[in-house]
Amino acid sequence: MFNLNLPYKLELINARQVYGRYLYKIIQHQNVFYLKCQQPIHTVFEQGWQNEKNIYQQFDGASFLLPAQYINLNEHGLVLPQAKPIFNQPLTPYLLKELLYVLDQLHQTSWIHGDLKPQHFVRYQNTVRLIDFEHTCHTDSVQSQLHATPRYMAPELFHGEPKSIQTDLYALGIILYEHITQTRLKAQTYHDWAVLHCQTSLQIPKQFNKVLTGLLKKQKQNRFKDIQAVIECLES
Repeated sequence: MFNLNLPYKLELINARQVYGRYLYKIIQHQNVFYLKCQQPIHTVFEQGWQNEKNIYQQFDGASFLLPAQYINLNEHGLVLPQAKPIFNQPLTPYLLKELLYVLDQLHQTSWIHGDLKPQHFVRYQNTVRLIDFEHTCHTDSVQSQLHATPRYMAPELFHGEPKSIQTDLYALGIILYEHITQTRLKAQTYHDWAVLHCQTSLQIPKQFNKVLTGLLKKQKQNRFKDIQAVIECLES
């Protein structure tokens, strides 16, 4: 793990000043880490930071998380080890099960990720992990506040409904669809994204038809109930 008392090199790789967020790359000996910092700019962004902090603290050591360290600098700091991207390889049934398993581990804690993207699945020590929990919410306290990326938003979110396990499943479906078809959905405005997700039918490849169809149903009550239902469909 990272040791603040030993020499290290710090490199700023992303700055979002309006949000008070900064991402640094740390090199210490031959190890690479990433430092996420949050300045007290606005309560909304502070809440996102607190969400992530709560997940790492509450489930420290859980198999779906990267090991995390908190350090005190001029702002809040969270250090995470370097992890490898997942979606730079073909999707196999085994990889799909890995993705489903890690998301199920989160859902079993009664938490919803709330903002799934391809880059939020990573591989660390030969297992798939989840990252970026700024928009997580507990199933018992979900609100209708809209904090999600339109590309992966379930149709009901465009109508002001709260997030749920089914919204995570829909986001996963879009991630898989884009990866399998090697296409990237396109829309110019928020309204265009709403039309795409709420009214447009996607051409789903036959090989993954049952799984993707069950993930991408327009009406959430018609989607898979949970990850276990997806796994059962895949195994059948």
